[in-house]
Amino acid sequence: MDPLSPDSESTQDKASLPERVFLTLAMTGICALCLTVTVTVLSRTFYKSIIPDDVLIVRELMVATILFPLAAVSANRAHIAVTIFTDWVGPKGKNLLSIFAHIVGVTFVTFMLVAGFRLFSGAWESGEYYDGDIYIPMWIGYATFLAALILFLVRLIVNLIYDLRPSDQI
Repeated sequence: MDPLSPDSESTQDKASLPERVFLTLAMTGICALCLTVTVTVLSRTFYKSIIPDDVLIVRELMVATILFPLAAVSANRAHIAVTIFTDWVGPKGKNLLSIFAHIVGVTFVTFMLVAGFRLFSGAWESGEYYDGDIYIPMWIGYATFLAALILFLVRLIVNLIYDLRPSDQI
């Protein structure tokens, strides 16, 4: 299906409400990144940076901007794919490859969640923060990371369950 045709559904049409919210937050994060970088560059050009801890703010916003859309992209099954060999495979083969891909994805994201939770709990318990003018707590970035990965994992599991249904129900 051509993604540019008027009949095709957008990513937001197939995504659930939490996925659309995270997608909207990611778009807002991009706008905030652009604004922060623009103001920083202009203010440094003419005097000095007027945004305290601009590098830390941009770094923390990048986490949300990159990870929040993952679940919505998965809902639309719009990940980047190389289809040189899979185009030769029939529908049952494509379904088996999709199942395999989701199992690998669930496994990988689960390991990332465990590592992220360890980092988050350590930062939460210690109360660590980034040195700078506004002392940004470290747990905020880790919580953002965890929230995005939890939603992504749920979407991968939903897609896996959908793919495991008998082919006559698809």
